[in-house]
Amino acid sequence: MNRTQLKVSGLVNGLSLLEAEFVNHRYERHFHDELVLAVTESGTARINCWGRCFTARHGDIFVSSPNDPQAATTFGATWKYRAFYLTSPGWTNWHRSWI
Repeated sequence: MNRTQLKVSGLVNGLSLLEAEFVNHRYERHFHDELVLAVTESGTARINCWGRCFTARHGDIFVSSPNDPQAATTFGATWKYRAFYLTSPGWTNWHRSWI
C-alpha cells in the first residue's frame, strides 16, 4: 500500500512535513523549490542526486537544496520516510528569529 500525508506547520511559516510509505514507487527526475531534509524510517530506496546514486536505509538522512535534480526508486521492503520541506522565505524568517 502506498500512502502519503502532508502536514503544514502552524508555528513555522513555510515549513511542511511529508510522511510517506511506498511499497513500489518511482519518483521520476524532479526538483523541489524548497530545502528538503528527509529521514528513512524503514525500508530502502535508491536515490539519484548530484550525479551520484546511493541507497537510503533505516536512519539515513538525505538533504537537498532547492533546484537539485533528483530521482528515487523503492526496492525490497516498504520504504517509509519523513521529509521536511522549508521554503526560502520560511528559512529567512526562521533564521532571523534566532539572530
